[in-house]
Amino acid sequence: MSAFREEKRLLGRLDLGWWDARNPFWRYWGLQAAYMVLAVLIAGWVGLALFLYQALVAIWHLEIINYIEHYGLTRKHLGRDKYERALPQHSWNASHKVSNWILINLQRHSDHHVKPNRRYPLLQNYPAAEAPVLPFSYPTM
Repeated sequence: MSAFREEKRLLGRLDLGWWDARNPFWRYWGLQAAYMVLAVLIAGWVGLALFLYQALVAIWHLEIINYIEHYGLTRKHLGRDKYERALPQHSWNASHKVSNWILINLQRHSDHHVKPNRRYPLLQNYPAAEAPVLPFSYPTM
């Protein structure tokens, strides 16, 4: 389920429409628009083009990492847009010291599924018996 649809559902439970001012997406869209205006003010249309290119590269990297983190792993479908709770075996880990330093423990992704509120620098590693382990680091993969 997309984040926007989830927020729309949560607002609906409060009898509020998606257009209500309490919808955080207004803030997100406003910040994006402000940064685009700032890019134009600082560097003109070239600045806007570079900003949009940088955003595209950032989104691409995020999606590639998300793909690597979950490649080939599935959760049981429970019906009606419901899936089993994310467990350590639903994401790949890589316990390579240097790339974990560079990526702020992003490679300890299984712990993020178990404790989503735990900050990335504090994520714990799972043994191979509890969570799948990649043969190489995330950057290599």
